[in-house]
This record gives sequence, C-alpha cells and structure tokens, in this order.
Amino acid sequence: MNAPGNKSKQFQKRNTAEAGDICPACEQRHDINGREISRLDEGMMKAAFNASNQGYPLKDAFILDSGSTTHICNNLSRLEEVRPPAMGDYIWAGNSRVWIQGYGAVKVTAERAQGKQILHLSNVAWCPDFLCSLVSFRLLRRQGIWWDNREDPTSLRRWDGSTIATLSEHYGQWVIEPPTTSTSAFHVRMNRAKRSPQKATAILWHKRLGHPGPSAIEHLVQQSEGVRIKGITTVECDACGRSKSKRQIRRTPRLNDEGPGERVAIDFHEYEDGSFTKEKSQMLVTCRRSRYTWDFYFKDNRPARSIIRLLADSATINRST
Repeated sequence: MNAPGNKSKQFQKRNTAEAGDICPACEQRHDINGREISRLDEGMMKAAFNASNQGYPLKDAFILDSGSTTHICNNLSRLEEVRPPAMGDYIWAGNSRVWIQGYGAVKVTAERAQGKQILHLSNVAWCPDFLCSLVSFRLLRRQGIWWDNREDPTSLRRWDGSTIATLSEHYGQWVIEPPTTSTSAFHVRMNRAKRSPQKATAILWHKRLGHPGPSAIEHLVQQSEGVRIKGITTVECDACGRSKSKRQIRRTPRLNDEGPGERVAIDFHEYEDGSFTKEKSQMLVTCRRSRYTWDFYFKDNRPARSIIRLLADSATINRST
C-alpha cells in the first residue's frame, strides 16, 4: 500500500506528463485530467492529429450520419443535375453556418457481400466547406431503410432484410463509401514534378481562352508548357463569325392567328393588248389563312369594285353566323 505522499507525487507527476503518455504506475494512457484513455479514444486522438497535420483522411468518403437532416456532398464533380440553391439556404454546423452552394444528385458506391451497390441520392446539398460528405440516415429511414447494428460489421437493410450496404469503420466513423486512395498515395500523387501535356484541338483551346484569334493560339503553344494543339491553329468559329457580321439576315415566319376570311390579299395583273380572250386584266383574291384563291377576268376594271364589296359582305356574314 502506497503512502498518501507517494500517491500525490505520482498524481503530480502524471499531471506534468503530456496527454497520451503511458503512466509508469498503472501502464495506461491518461488525458490531461488524469482519466484513462480507451483504445477507441486513442484512435480518435490519432485521427484528429492526422487530420490537423495532413488533412482529414475521410474528405472523399461518404459517412452515415444519424443526426444530419439532409444529404451533404463536398465534391462538385460527384454531383449530377446541379441546380442553384434558394437565397439564404444554409446548414448549421456547431455554432457556425455553412452556406449551401447548390443541389444535385449523387451516386454512392457501397460495398456488400454480393458485390457493389449503387445508392442514388437526390436533393444533395453541395457544401464545399464540409470536411466530408454525409448520408442522412433520417432520409434513408423514410424510404424504409434501417440500420442493422446487431452484427459486426453493421449494415443498411431494406424492409425485407436484404442488405443494401455493409458499413466499415474508419477513424471512428461509419463509412458507406470509403475514400478511393490512401493519404500517403495522395501525397505521392501531389508531389509529382510534372504531368503530361494536355492535348486538345484548336477549337477547344479557342473556346477555353474566350475566343481569341489564331495568332493568340500560336503564341499559347510557343510560350506555355504542357499545352499541345492537334491540327492547325486556324479556327472557324460560328460564334465569332456571327459576332463580327455587320448585318444579319433573320427571316422569322409570320404568326397568323386570324380566322379564315379575316385577311385577304388582292392582286391585279394586266394583260397585253391583242389578247385572244379579249380580257385586259385579272384579279386574284387569296385568303391568308386557308390559302384559297379566287380568280376573276375583266375586259375592263369596273366590275372589280363590286366584286370586292361582295366578298367583304359574305365574309362578314360568315363570321357573324
């Protein structure tokens, strides 16, 4: 049995040690307050240490979250059918607001014993400031999916008990889709000295750079690294041609919303002297709506006025009936 003085000295020595050190008396790890640290807490401390030094390792993963009210994705390239958010949409994260930059659909690849399973998530909020992507268990539960944690590993199941996804535990989180690459592989990829030149056609570089001229594209190839252009640098762009044209011919078809007989066209054609039919002129009356045409032939133009008046009266009678 240790004396009280020795115990206080041990406790004082324990407090002066750094958090996470092994205590020589009980051979356990303790925090700064002297409490023992379990293996799970130790793993959480390591995860937090790695996140603060190298970036969060689950940044590209999809985590099952029972407290989230909506699905969240932090990677824009994963979203499909992206649409802008409503003004003022945000998510509470602790004591701060995280603004939603858009909404879309995401396909999450989950692992299970039978193979891979694709989960289609709709109305996913795009929040690039989030550390990781979250799958809301609250929304999954509305679709009849329940979380089976009776076995290890835990899984997501349908109402009939069939497995949708098998969850794996990484850094103290239940992960549906783990990150594709590890942290070390990520750093090796980022530390590459050079990447291969990007090959593209001249019209593609022309659109990327805001429709410059051929001389600017030639200057791009000569004065930049990592750029290769397929084919000649002369670009025939329709948008540039329309913008440089001084006058554009635009033939828009007329919209005719009038009824039959409401608008007619009357044309007169004069015949040459000495016609064998003895007629001197022809009158054509065409309905703009129905395209019907009436033709009248005159030896003189005096009957034309009475015929036009007769057609106008008949059209008025037809509209009234």
